[in-house]
Amino acid sequence: MLAENLEQWIQGIEDRAAEVAKVEGKVDGERQLLLKQIKLKFGSVPDWAQAKLDQASSGEMDVWSERILTADSLDALLAD
Repeated sequence: MLAENLEQWIQGIEDRAAEVAKVEGKVDGERQLLLKQIKLKFGSVPDWAQAKLDQASSGEMDVWSERILTADSLDALLAD
């Protein structure tokens, strides 16, 4: 009984770790695509913008991925 509960607990942890890795992979992919779009549109990415991208949530990147279509500067794109 104890061994079965332990196995279930371990499986739950493994399932949760897999889900976290999946979400982190999705966010990293979004970040890489947005970074590529920024480089194509504005050229090099200054350190301050890279730092902001590195710490951005999926929601922020979603907003920026739409805004890049109309933004006329990197400042305008990454404005809060």
